Amino acid sequence: MKILFLSNYYPPYHLGGLEELCEEVANLLVMRDHSVSILTSNYGVHGITGKEKNVLRLLNLDMDIRPIWSSLKFFTGRHDRLVQDIQTLKSAIELIEPDLFVVWGAWNISRWVLAQAEQILPNRVIYYFADCWPTVPDANTQHWQGRGRKFITRLPYALLGRIALIGLKKEPRAPELKFEKTICVSQALKSTLIEYGLPIKNAEIIYNGIHVENFFQPVDRKKERNTQLPLSLLYAGRLAQEKGVHLAINAVNGLIRRGYLVHLEIIGQGLPDYVQYLENIVSSLQIDEYVIFSEYVPREKIPQVLASHDVLLVPSLCPDALPRIIQEGMAAGLVVIGAAIGGITEAIDDGVDGLYFCNNDVEDLINKIEQVYNSPDLYERISKAGVQKAAKNFDIRRTVDEMEIYLGNVASSIA
Repeated sequence: MKILFLSNYYPPYHLGGLEELCEEVANLLVMRDHSVSILTSNYGVHGITGKEKNVLRLLNLDMDIRPIWSSLKFFTGRHDRLVQDIQTLKSAIELIEPDLFVVWGAWNISRWVLAQAEQILPNRVIYYFADCWPTVPDANTQHWQGRGRKFITRLPYALLGRIALIGLKKEPRAPELKFEKTICVSQALKSTLIEYGLPIKNAEIIYNGIHVENFFQPVDRKKERNTQLPLSLLYAGRLAQEKGVHLAINAVNGLIRRGYLVHLEIIGQGLPDYVQYLENIVSSLQIDEYVIFSEYVPREKIPQVLASHDVLLVPSLCPDALPRIIQEGMAAGLVVIGAAIGGITEAIDDGVDGLYFCNNDVEDLINKIEQVYNSPDLYERISKAGVQKAAKNFDIRRTVDEMEIYLGNVASSIA
């Protein structure tokens, strides 16, 4: 099959796990003798050296996310850039002649471009959903409804925002997308999208996956709970209010007050206001020696980081689709404790290969961590079960197996 992927970002200038997954799936499909090309944005293109094979970095982002230009480029040449993007799409389709067009990630790509793809390739456009991008406002509206990152820029930003939002309301409404062929990474995400009115009742469920072998611990280093050391907790991901990182910090504080030896490492980046809020909590509770922030860890170092911790915390306040960090934590032998919400409940079998806590309930989170702390046998049992589940259910080769079958069936139906 000849497959053309559309991704808003693409490694090495990715912004998260969705883009990394796109690269991994594309590479595995190529290894299975499929022809795969990727049409993506020109974000970061000037930092690329050499010619990339089958990667077309040509599309404009709907809202330029570079801070210096984002507020100014909105007012100049937007229509011309959209026309250019539609022509770029047409040219890419003419050049590649794909059997299928897979929309991998489309937040910050104009919906006019997606509608054009549906028109040019009827019944051949497949949407891969790993988040709720169709349910949120477009990137321009989100940008101007926000506020400046720095205090000194907030007043001019707000004034420009009023003008921009008035202009957006006067623009023609983007066409409704058909979403004829869709894949969701979890049943929870599918249900959420249906609740928002998307016509995807026939969407295929294909769990995302990881290269599990990268996270397995050697036989002579299988994880065991060392009761002589503090219980080592980890949060790894985006630092945002909806991710509930503050719950993890407050849980650590509660455990310390009860006399437990615990340590929390927080890895990730996020909005400056929320990061400052987290740091203020740690400082005000005087638990600086028990909580550390690590802003950035290279992707290739994540297995080592996981191996040095005992418990992975996933305290999300809003439904996550199916966090890959859970799969990685399981494969590395950590006990995963996650909020009982969204796709987390599909990844974890409570009490078997992980633990739930009630959503947004610090006391329940503390109680679940206490269970792990006080029972090395429970730790070992859940750790082993998590490794086994990761190997069986979350290997990326299984993901690609199922995706290959689905894509093949779609291609056969229109042949």
